[in-house]
Amino acid sequence: MSTIITLEDGRQISGPTGSMGHMLELVADELPQEFLRMKCWLIDNAERCAPCMDFDVRGFPIEARTAFWVATRQAAEKITAEYAKTNWTGNRIMLLLRMHDGIEPLEDGEEFKPYDDCQEVDFDDLWFTTGA
Repeated sequence: MSTIITLEDGRQISGPTGSMGHMLELVADELPQEFLRMKCWLIDNAERCAPCMDFDVRGFPIEARTAFWVATRQAAEKITAEYAKTNWTGNRIMLLLRMHDGIEPLEDGEEFKPYDDCQEVDFDDLWFTTGA
């Protein structure tokens, strides 16, 4: 089974559920305390089966989205130092960042808009954990 994460510009990255779950746990570990609800949600999401792990970054509030990308970059630095990009998790996190970094900038004042079916992510929708 595979898991899909959709980026702001609509492109998607997929990978084995176990590797993607591990990646989400590493990202969650890097989130600051003020994003505790999001951290709990990412850890909870990482334990779900595919396709229930799939999510769209456009559903994150702007502040949470920014924190997600900062934490993803920090997690990537740690995992590449530890595993030298030789495993699926390292491969997926580096690809995710390359895709994010490759998003074309928009005109001044323009923002990526969620597609019609994209709902805001509910960080209180937990399956396995009780949250903070």
